Amino acid sequence: MPIMNGTDFVAIAKTMQPSARVILISGYSDEEKIDGAIAHNTVHVKLDKPWDNEQLLEEVSRQIEIGLSNKPFYQIASYFR
Repeated sequence: MPIMNGTDFVAIAKTMQPSARVILISGYSDEEKIDGAIAHNTVHVKLDKPWDNEQLLEEVSRQIEIGLSNKPFYQIASYFR
């Protein structure tokens, strides 16, 4: 990204949507920064480029399940109205 790196972008985005589940897809390997973001629960999963589509779909499904399981039932029901 020309202005900031992905982990910085995610940190800012999480201030706006703290409950967002984040899958970081990266071809750049600043492992220390990414590990820090994972440790601070800013990034939930890191996939390397090139990614495997099946693995990505599985992770998206998994993160949706986790995100929905962390919400009260009335909030989950509102997604389907």
